[in-house]
Amino acid sequence: MTGLLIYILRVIEDRPDTPLDDLSWAQESQRFTSVLATLDGILQRQTNLTLGEAQHLLQGPLSDAMTHAGQLALLRRAAEEALPPEDFTRADIHVQHLHPES
Repeated sequence: MTGLLIYILRVIEDRPDTPLDDLSWAQESQRFTSVLATLDGILQRQTNLTLGEAQHLLQGPLSDAMTHAGQLALLRRAAEEALPPEDFTRADIHVQHLHPES
């Protein structure tokens, strides 16, 4: 999913494509939350996205990332390590709430 978020950064900021290095789980978790925080900050400041650009991001890489999250939940259920159900309409979702400990 980190790659998808980096792709979004490339689209928004016209960044060059760079390959991702293989990292340990802890390093990858840190990289993911760092990229997510960067994207969050950019989207907070970015007020000039056209409707088409926003739709492209939502219907493309963001939907793909949400699909991967669903696949991980499915695999956890199959391994009998299911996540507790959550109603995201009532979830504590707000700007900059990006880290597991927050």
